[in-house]
Parts: sequence; C-alpha cells; structure tokens
Amino acid sequence: MVSETGKVTVLEAGRPWKILAVNDLGEDCYATPAIGDGRIDIRTRDALYSFGASKDSAGLTPRPADP
Repeated sequence: MVSETGKVTVLEAGRPWKILAVNDLGEDCYATPAIGDGRIDIRTRDALYSFGASKDSAGLTPRPADP
C-alpha cells in the first residue's frame, strides 16, 4: 500500500498483517498502484515508478518510465 506522503509499505498476506518493508519515494502520491504481469506501477506527483522481477534477476529492479 502507498500513503499520500509516498511511503510504500510491503505487507505479508495473512492475519495479522506483518510489515515486511517501508520505502519512501520522497514525494506525494495520490493514485492507486497498478499491479499486473509481475509488476507494480506507482504514480507520484512527478514520476511513474515500475517495479518487478526481471527474467534474469530474483530481486526487484526499477524500470525507467516512458516520458
């Protein structure tokens, strides 16, 4: 989930929720993240971030957004 202040919280599914990570994008975010095809896209006031596992990587890697 993403807060209006741009903090992205990663939760583990289940009850109760367990916070796995909190990351700060450093700018306001008023849009709902879009999730699909193994990626999550997050629009902030000035940028579009896209995160997901690449085919040759086990971790999350940012992908530059189109202008």
